[in-house]
Formats: sequence, C-alpha cells, structure tokens
Amino acid sequence: MEPFYTSEPDDSQLASGRSWFAAFLSLVPGLGHIYKGHYVAGVGYLLVGIPIVAGVTGLLLLATFGLSLALPLIYIAVAAAHAYASEDLQRHPLHGI
Repeated sequence: MEPFYTSEPDDSQLASGRSWFAAFLSLVPGLGHIYKGHYVAGVGYLLVGIPIVAGVTGLLLLATFGLSLALPLIYIAVAAAHAYASEDLQRHPLHGI
C-alpha cells in the first residue's frame, strides 16, 4: 500500500506557497512584505502609502463622483503583486526538509 504522497515538497513548491500567502497578507498593504523579510518596504507601505492613498482618495472623492474609490483597490493589487514577486529573505524551518 502506497502513501498519499510520493515525495516531500521541494523548495520551489514551498516558495510558491509562501508567495501566495504573502500576496494574501497584502490585503493590508505591507504585511506580505514584512512576512517575506522586506521590513523597510512593508513599513513604508503601511505607514506612508496607506495614509497617502486614503488622503488622495478623500480629496478626489467628490470631484470624481466616487471613481476615486478604485484607488485603494489598485494600491492593494499593486502591493500584493509586488509582495508575490519579491524574493523571500526569511529563513524558514521547512527549507531544510
């Protein structure tokens, strides 16, 4: 009788899963970067980017008849894509398997 799995996951499979989780964490921009070890970029997204996007969205809200509400969604999508594509700088225990 064979087990369900035939081999342990390799580093590329673990990295892919970690990249997707980092993109998911970026629903709050910056958390995915912090998760992958990019602390300066993550804090920048959190403490600088979010207030700027919120302020610009608020200023443009009436002038654009609400279309500026798409700006935070675009910001979240860009942060998630960047977190997904960034190199993982963390050393994780599963990498030795």
